[in-house]
Amino acid sequence: MSATYKVSRRKALMAFGLMGAAPAVSGSGQAPIKGAHFAHGVAAGDPLSDRLILWTRVSGLEAATEVVWQIAEQADFRTLTGTGRLVTDAGRDYTVKVDAAALRPGQTYYYRFICQGVTSPVGQARTLPMQTDRVVLAVASCSLFSNGYFNAYRAIADLKEVDAVLHLGDYIYEYGAGLNDYGMGNGRLLGRIPEPPHEIVSLADYRTRHAQYKADADLQAAHARAAWICVFDDHEMC
Repeated sequence: MSATYKVSRRKALMAFGLMGAAPAVSGSGQAPIKGAHFAHGVAAGDPLSDRLILWTRVSGLEAATEVVWQIAEQADFRTLTGTGRLVTDAGRDYTVKVDAAALRPGQTYYYRFICQGVTSPVGQARTLPMQTDRVVLAVASCSLFSNGYFNAYRAIADLKEVDAVLHLGDYIYEYGAGLNDYGMGNGRLLGRIPEPPHEIVSLADYRTRHAQYKADADLQAAHARAAWICVFDDHEMC
């Protein structure tokens, strides 16, 4: 579920970003793409007045590899505000996370990654203003992959105005694909079968499930639209 709320004041939107590791998975039956590519899109989170966290994962790598990141105030990247190089490897599941600093408050930025000559999709995100009496947030929660399509995320991506996305928790779910597992009534009808098919408990399990979510085109579009502020929550622990 998602909705857009207009809030009277924003002073301190400081929260946690859920941007963990994600391995490449494919349930499409298509042959895997060879070489570096960005199967899980890009994301930004934890906006402050002077910085943003930038994230991606490079699929198709088999060894430690250098990744370039770039951030700019123009979508054509003609003048870079910041850039750098990082090495990712199997130990971090070929993810890249950048703390892009020295940014201007209340400014929209565009960011991308480059690996082995391949350029990622472009994302955009705003830093927090120093003062404001108006903010537009898109709010989402409880995203059960098997229970339905992510059209709410597509609606967020299509918003003409949004300062940040606030996800209130349960960004992913741990349930398996068993006959009586939660959400699988719809999951079987829609062909949205969770990966791995068992309840996730290990780091590898969580990486695989997170990758499945991040491979969803609507979720990728919502992440590319604005910076996310994610609240860690699990109903089974509250």
